[in-house]
Amino acid sequence: MVTGSMTMIVVVLVVLLFAAGMWLLRCAFRSSEGDGTRVCSSCKNGNRDGARFCARCGKPLDDGPLGGASLDDTV
Repeated sequence: MVTGSMTMIVVVLVVLLFAAGMWLLRCAFRSSEGDGTRVCSSCKNGNRDGARFCARCGKPLDDGPLGGASLDDTV
């Protein structure tokens, strides 16, 4: 009976540690993403200038009315 309880506790701890690790990785990548010049229309993530796909969700970035140029390129 004690062995079953210990196994369940270990399984729960492993799942919690995995979830915490995934959350920390997601936060680390979110804060290190570009300077916000290309904003994804799906997840609103800021991506580096010149990116073709969103670094967070992987969807293609819209070219928009400027044909892929950032606002700084038009001045």
